[in-house]
Amino acid sequence: MQATPERRRLVNRISHVDLTAAMRRIYGTTEGSRLAARLRRLGPDWSRHREVVLEDTPFDSVVDAIVVGPGGVITIVLAMWGADLDVSGELTYPAPVAAAVTTSPVSEACHAGWDAKTYLDWDQTQVHPVVAVAGSFEPTGVGWATVVGIENLVPWLESRPAILDWDEVLLASAILG
Repeated sequence: MQATPERRRLVNRISHVDLTAAMRRIYGTTEGSRLAARLRRLGPDWSRHREVVLEDTPFDSVVDAIVVGPGGVITIVLAMWGADLDVSGELTYPAPVAAAVTTSPVSEACHAGWDAKTYLDWDQTQVHPVVAVAGSFEPTGVGWATVVGIENLVPWLESRPAILDWDEVLLASAILG
């Protein structure tokens, strides 16, 4: 299968490096602000939770954002730095960055999704992990996760089929705080 130019551009933005706390705060503030601004556009059927810590779960994830709505529980991990994603979903990094890489954002998103499923004690089909990248790229499935451009995140969320009823949305939102 040949990667399209748009997919190459999308996957070139996917990355994650174990940054120092100060760098993560600076980067997270910028990208986190963009993400928060986009998520504020979600309708009233969605609740938004930022920087959620899922303790006592298999991976003890710290998730950049979790949104809960009719389309399910969506864990969102922001991608950082530059990497390439080949057609099999494997990430490759340029040599200077490769030594510092700890996990791929796709793995991190899947861990966050699994932790949310465990934390809520829900079925895996009700939780979906997402990697948010800068730009307006179309959603691309990589394993269990979906890679989505921040610009397209809200339309993608609102287009998801309803799998949760209002009581389940309220319950998940209450559990997540």
